[in-house]
Amino acid sequence: MTESKQDRLFCEAIEQFGGALARMARGYEANPDARRDLEQELQVALWQSFERFDGRCSLSTWVWRVAHNRAVSFVVSQKRHRQRGWSSIEELEISHDAASTIDDADERDAMARI
Repeated sequence: MTESKQDRLFCEAIEQFGGALARMARGYEANPDARRDLEQELQVALWQSFERFDGRCSLSTWVWRVAHNRAVSFVVSQKRHRQRGWSSIEELEISHDAASTIDDADERDAMARI
C-alpha cells in the first residue's frame, strides 16, 4: 500500500514537531486528561489539514497555525463546558445503595395499598 501525500506530511510533521506540540498542549491545558485529549485533537486536526496543504507556506508555519487554532478552540469549548456546569462521566458519583425513583414509587404504591 502506498503512502498518501497527507500521510507523508503528517508523519514528517509529527517527527519534526511532535515534542514541541506536546509542550504546546501543556501550555494550553494544565489538566493531564484534558491535555491528552488536546494532543490527540491537535494530531487529528493536523492530519485532516494536510489534505488542503498546498505548500504556499512552510511546513512549520502550517503546523503551528493549525495547532494554535485547534488549541484555542479546545480551550474555549472546555471553558463553555465548565460555565454550563457540565460534568464528565468520571466526575459523577452514583450511589448503588440508594433506591431508584422507580423503586421509591413502587414502595409508596405498595404502602398505599396496605
